[in-house]
Amino acid sequence: TVDAHLRWLRDEIGLGSLRKRLIPLRDLFAITSASPIYNEKTRAGVFYAQSWALVHYLTHDRGRRDQLPRFLGLLRSGQSPADAVAGAFGMSSSALEQALRTYIRGDSFSYYAYKLGELAIAELPEPSAMPHDAVLHQLGFLLVHVPESRADAERFFQLSIAANDRNTAAHADLGRLYEGTGRMAEADAAYARAVELGSDDAEVYLLAGSRILRGGSGYTKARPLFQRATELDPTSAAAWCGLGATYLADEVDGATGIAALKKSLELNPNGEDAAFYLAQLWANEGNFDAARKLAQRLLARTTDAGLKKQLTSLLPSIDRQESAAAWNKTQTAAKEAVALLFKASEKVDAGRYVEALALIDLALPKLPNEETRKKAQSLREMIAAEMRKR
Repeated sequence: TVDAHLRWLRDEIGLGSLRKRLIPLRDLFAITSASPIYNEKTRAGVFYAQSWALVHYLTHDRGRRDQLPRFLGLLRSGQSPADAVAGAFGMSSSALEQALRTYIRGDSFSYYAYKLGELAIAELPEPSAMPHDAVLHQLGFLLVHVPESRADAERFFQLSIAANDRNTAAHADLGRLYEGTGRMAEADAAYARAVELGSDDAEVYLLAGSRILRGGSGYTKARPLFQRATELDPTSAAAWCGLGATYLADEVDGATGIAALKKSLELNPNGEDAAFYLAQLWANEGNFDAARKLAQRLLARTTDAGLKKQLTSLLPSIDRQESAAAWNKTQTAAKEAVALLFKASEKVDAGRYVEALALIDLALPKLPNEETRKKAQSLREMIAAEMRKR
């Protein structure tokens, strides 16, 4: 109960030891239903008391209450708790933890009092029978969150599908169960069936597309899955990120991928995957300076060892791309200059010296080296001398 949590926070540990006994927020957010502390039988320890206090603080503090919806939205989009805290509250997890300690040490906890007449209570709809396959699916959905009951959850999902093979939710949740237990081929098949049936679950398309991308190929196949995920949930930064990533192997429409990644970063400014993909696409599109700066900023701030390694390889790759682009540009210009000189020669043969000089003037800045420019300049002087003779 709330009283029990207050007693634990204020009496059992004492204010003097509060700093030592609270769970660091990075560890608190990492606790799952499989964690031993989550399943403590008395539910009277630090995890439950601190979790209650944190929710109380975020919902009763005026400033935090307004920021809470964005925090929850960032979490739903796939952002890490630390990034979600920074993006929503404008502070680090350690700073939020300190604010929570200060709140707990306060003289009182605020509360809301409502009169019954002030509460808008919706009228309950008339009850209706739930289809048998839906009942089976819901039983599986309840059990899948208990690690030791996942085998039973799988059985209920399969029974639901046997009763109605078009139950997209059952296929989707079965896929999640398979992926969570490492049965990837079965997960792929379940996701594919949910997609085939036209699931309206954005996460199904996101998970299916991500599985294809992690395979290292199939960008074109993954793209419509991410596109559908963005249509079903336009606030999903992860879906926009996946959509943008599918353009890494596309030599035609990089601008569309860049727009998708920018959208992802608008929704999740700290999204490291989106920033990494954006740097690559910018380099592919020839925006080398922007690509280099973004990769350098990301390398300076990330704590992900794998990403650091990838960025360390990306930066010299951007330099090589820029050098190759500059060389190609020089070669193209040189070919254009040679073509102009040939045309100038034809004009001289036809006695059209003014036009020949104009063509040489166009060619001179495009010639690749000093030697060829000297030869073209000599030709220009010869034509000018001939014109003076006439």
